[in-house]
Amino acid sequence: MSMPAPFAFGYYREMLREARVQGYVVSSFARHDASNPRTAILRHDVDYTLNGVAELAAIEHEAGVSATYLFRLHANECSLFAPHVYMLIQRLCDLGRQIGLRLEAMTIARAIGVGSGVLVRKQRLSRPNPGRLALRARRADRRRPAMDSGG
Repeated sequence: MSMPAPFAFGYYREMLREARVQGYVVSSFARHDASNPRTAILRHDVDYTLNGVAELAAIEHEAGVSATYLFRLHANECSLFAPHVYMLIQRLCDLGRQIGLRLEAMTIARAIGVGSGVLVRKQRLSRPNPGRLALRARRADRRRPAMDSGG
């Protein structure tokens, strides 16, 4: 059995170039165009190491693509509260990268003493319906008294 070749930044650069040549728009979650079927959403899960994160962001910036970096909230190895991680996140923002947090149901479930399946089911059941919330907001606006602009 042969071992896979180690990841190379040159390969990543070429992969992004080829995607664009093939007509794909490489995008972050925030900037994706849902109406374009040739959109590739690029996301990076930052879980265990920061090695290569700055390099990937620089390559993406040079290639003119956007990406989302999801930092694991409960990561021991790269705590969001460490100054060097904060500075890296600031650098990613300066390069136009989208930053997000990644939560793991198993970690939260262990912390509160329930099974991860139970937690996921509870989350799905308690998730508000955005359409219903918008309707409630419009109704509340109609009932709100007009503000007196006089002094």
